[in-house]
Amino acid sequence: MPAALTFIDMDTASTGMRTAAALGVSLPLVAILWSILRLVRETDEYTRLRQLQALTEGGVALTGIIFVIGFLERFNVIPDVPLFLFGPAFFFLYGLAHLRQTVGKTV
Repeated sequence: MPAALTFIDMDTASTGMRTAAALGVSLPLVAILWSILRLVRETDEYTRLRQLQALTEGGVALTGIIFVIGFLERFNVIPDVPLFLFGPAFFFLYGLAHLRQTVGKTV
């Protein structure tokens, strides 16, 4: 297999390589958060209200899920859940909250 197509074994990779991989994955997500912030700041009042409501509902839902998972982990009901999964869960819940606001409404 050509060297360009081989995967790097993260267990044996150098610290610099692991750091670069982690930043390569996380920095685009930070850019997405920044773009959401710019959207909220630079839109009209109605759009800002809708976005902030969706962000709040997504954050509240995620916080509730984190509490439940945390206590299930604490009482050894489930194994430890990787924390980085909560980031994509927030975006998913934010999207669901925004979708809930728009489905079936004409105004």
